[in-house]
Amino acid sequence: MAYLSLGESIQDVINKLKNEREHKKIKQRLSVQSSLDGVGIRWKKIAASGKAWNATLQAGCVITLQLDYEALSGTIEDLSMISSFICLKKLNLAYNSLSGSIPPSLFSLPSLQQLKLSNNNFSGHIDEFHSSSFPHLEDQSSLLFLDLSNNRLRDEIPNWIWEIGSGDFWQLNLSCNHFVDLQKPYRIPDSLQVLDLHSNHLGGELPLPKERALYIDYSNNKFDKAIPTNIGTYLSNLIFFSVSNNSLSGTIPSTLCEAAYLQVVDLSFNNLSGNIHPCLLQNTENLGVFSLRSNNISGDIPDEFSENCDLETLDFNGNNLGGKIPKSMEYCTSLTVFNVGDNNIDGGFPCMLPSSLRVLVLRSNKFHGEITCTKHWPDLQIMDISSNYFSGSLNQVGFSSWSRMVLGSDRQSRREQLHFDFLNLKNFYYQDEVTLTIKGSKLKLP
Repeated sequence: MAYLSLGESIQDVINKLKNEREHKKIKQRLSVQSSLDGVGIRWKKIAASGKAWNATLQAGCVITLQLDYEALSGTIEDLSMISSFICLKKLNLAYNSLSGSIPPSLFSLPSLQQLKLSNNNFSGHIDEFHSSSFPHLEDQSSLLFLDLSNNRLRDEIPNWIWEIGSGDFWQLNLSCNHFVDLQKPYRIPDSLQVLDLHSNHLGGELPLPKERALYIDYSNNKFDKAIPTNIGTYLSNLIFFSVSNNSLSGTIPSTLCEAAYLQVVDLSFNNLSGNIHPCLLQNTENLGVFSLRSNNISGDIPDEFSENCDLETLDFNGNNLGGKIPKSMEYCTSLTVFNVGDNNIDGGFPCMLPSSLRVLVLRSNKFHGEITCTKHWPDLQIMDISSNYFSGSLNQVGFSSWSRMVLGSDRQSRREQLHFDFLNLKNFYYQDEVTLTIKGSKLKLP
């Protein structure tokens, strides 16, 4: 690795960073390293913890700046040198302890494409970005990616936020804040593919995404209207859709069946009623997670599972479902979590369930008869069949073949958590959750 002597302007920038009061613990040494890989020059400010500030330079101009996980405190104004980086395309200040309002100067950077300010203590409302001295955020034509999640931002989500990016804005994350409404009128841009609004205080009707959307998370809010009947026409490319932990009412629209690429559908913990449309189970070739947990869904589970069923998690716990477990579930050969506890389902033990199961919850139903299955479930780790009408002896069950329940030397397998990966990206996954009842006490397992 070669060491270069950079021009005066770059050295000035380095000195400013070196003298910032938030970094008194940084060692007084600086490593300027060349990668000469066609991307530009990379330099690192080495921290006492062994971590580094990473930046990428091109033609003597800073284009990326990585300051996440640096224990920064104070306000962004204390990092005033950032506003002079006119070539800056990517700025990451996530996972620090920065507070106060977010200054408009950040959005005057003419080349900024990606801004990550998540997991700090920023407060106030987004309209504070507006200033007579700086362009409005909607005039920031280069911004493609904005992450303000896990802060203390409040009030309305302003309608001009949907206008940024000049038609190329593709990812917005405002989750885990204190927003109460979306300022009307608003129009979600056609270009937006990832929209994360989970864990706010948003109410009223669900915002309808556009057809290019891939990921929509509205969970943990206060939306209290019915799911729009035409919602499926807006989800033609959607992969992840969660509206869990709201107060949604009405029935599940049949147009949801038109969303053929869905891998995760989570409608749990709402007030939804009506039956399960057969087409929702016929379209399980891509679907990995389907949760209707804790609603008021009634009727039978349709015996319509696809022969190419790819489900890994099916959670219908806490509804008013009756009938029997469908025989076509034998097609779901990748199923790992099957939870139909707290319903009115009857019939015998569902021996047709695939051997891939790791979690089986049948508690508080009307299952009956002896358990005489010849199939084994070697990966089964959790089974709850309490509060039913099963008879006979447990000796017939063959627990000895359920090796995952036996404590052995494979510690890694015992640490494995139940989750479903999608989009082939490590940061996109669905975390399964199971509640067990042990001696009358409920225990929630991630």
